[in-house]
Amino acid sequence: MKNKFYILIIIAFFTCFSNSKAQEFIPNTLTHSIGVNGGYTIIFNKYSGFNLGINYEMKKLKNNFGIGFFANYIVAKNEEMLFGLPIFAHNAFGVENLVLTVAPGIGYNGSINYLLFQKEDPNSEYIFLTHQERLNLLVRLGAECEFKLPDKTDYNFTINPYINADVLAFNKVYLTLGIKVNYLIY
Repeated sequence: MKNKFYILIIIAFFTCFSNSKAQEFIPNTLTHSIGVNGGYTIIFNKYSGFNLGINYEMKKLKNNFGIGFFANYIVAKNEEMLFGLPIFAHNAFGVENLVLTVAPGIGYNGSINYLLFQKEDPNSEYIFLTHQERLNLLVRLGAECEFKLPDKTDYNFTINPYINADVLAFNKVYLTLGIKVNYLIY
């Protein structure tokens, strides 16, 4: 699973830098935003870990709503991956640079196989506990503050501190605090 995540990151960066020149500004044009994020995730009642991810958003320049996708990998005790299709609301409630996110998605949770020895009979074989894997529906609610970096080149970058709450179907809640770095393509 880790290899698939790395492939997604490579594809995202290739797509990002293959169209580095900004197009002529047209009010009805679509903007694309692709980025990477990292943060610290607290999985309530369980453990915590570091979160790495990629994200994509598409929106019209004069519209405050966008759609996209995200993929996150949580480096923790178990293998945790989150995937979703968010809806973004820019300048929410009239607050400049505030971006709110609502996203349905799926969460993958996989645990490690444990090897046990039978102490009673030294000639017996090893015992493996079952590998537990689980796919669950999730809903992500998030907020971020979008800061555009000075535009002295054709590149447009934003840095977004964010907080996300992911609620999974089996009563698991992930709270993530982190930073996103996005590249905008006009």
